[in-house]
Amino acid sequence: MFTNKIIILLFSLSLCLGGFTNQLQAEEGIQFFKGNWKEALKEAKNKKKPIFVDAYAVWCGPCKYMDQYIFTDSEVAAYFNETFINYKLDVDEEVEISEGFGIEAMPTYLFVDAEGKVFYRKTSAMEADVFLKLAKSAMQMPSLRAKYEKGERSKEFIVEYLTAMGENADKETKTIAGDYFKSLKEVALLEPQNFELMVIYPRKYDSREFKYYVKNIDKFMEQYPNEAELIAFNSIDLLYQEAIETQSEEKMNELSMLLTQLPNVIEDDKASQMSSMAYMSFYETTQEWDKYAPNAVQYFEKYGRDEFESFLRAAFNFYNFVEKPEDLTKMLTWLEESVVSEENYANLYLNAALLKKLDRKKEALELAKKSLAVAQLEEVNAEIIQQLITELEE
Repeated sequence: MFTNKIIILLFSLSLCLGGFTNQLQAEEGIQFFKGNWKEALKEAKNKKKPIFVDAYAVWCGPCKYMDQYIFTDSEVAAYFNETFINYKLDVDEEVEISEGFGIEAMPTYLFVDAEGKVFYRKTSAMEADVFLKLAKSAMQMPSLRAKYEKGERSKEFIVEYLTAMGENADKETKTIAGDYFKSLKEVALLEPQNFELMVIYPRKYDSREFKYYVKNIDKFMEQYPNEAELIAFNSIDLLYQEAIETQSEEKMNELSMLLTQLPNVIEDDKASQMSSMAYMSFYETTQEWDKYAPNAVQYFEKYGRDEFESFLRAAFNFYNFVEKPEDLTKMLTWLEESVVSEENYANLYLNAALLKKLDRKKEALELAKKSLAVAQLEEVNAEIIQQLITELEE
């Protein structure tokens, strides 16, 4: 919820296992096509099979997990090798193809017909049984879509179609879902298949369905103790996305109110924290830095700075966009405390950067050099740190 878009590239599996893993896959796992993309399409036409595309990056930890533990699963491998032409897409090497498919996260799995058209997609790592179920669901899509286009509209079919679409839902499918919900009696929303559809297709907070959920939240919590809160969080996220897309502060105020109306899902103190974080993220996105800075100061004063990534992102924003000396000084104080608590190249660099902005160049240069030394020791790309040092030495 309200995720800060910070990408930290971590290798979660040892590279020294790579050779062994590749050999194991070659012998027992999913067999990936050896040629290029055009050749894979030709192979798919010749063998009358769809293509499974594993879009990955060499630095992606979850991708390595899938390689080592899921693609080598015997049941998974048997199904994929029988059903698909399997293709590995390195998003950093085959950039044009990756961009053409609109890949934004890794791993992404594409199911593509022999003409190169995607008919199903999914993201993120998962366990073998879920991954296998995903592939089998994907294979249902062409026939389900064909039935729908031929006019099939029975309630049972619509439920099956909407459930299968899932993450692949487009604007048309969401409209179908809306029409389906309108056809239901409110009490039917508690039925398992309809509850699942409410999770997949979030309802707006002012919709009939969501109002019924709020009014009867105890029943939902009792019947779906591990999943009922997803209805609330998905609707909150939907409202947040609408606020971002329209850059509407009014929508943000509605969001803040909504967070207080779900005590069975979100405790009061947590609702307040989520609201504050949402406003901070909103003002960052809209680049209203005069509103962002005091909101960030208030947030970190009240809720602490244990969410280290969020704190460092805010510090970076202060360095680049905030001008009031009192706000900069407050952030600098927190960074100094962070360095004392646990010194690393990131907080050392940001500490030095803020000192530079406050015209304390001698102190800034000392910390920037310390940051560079730590970064080099950890074999981290230190170009931005070196640039700061160069500016300070001029």
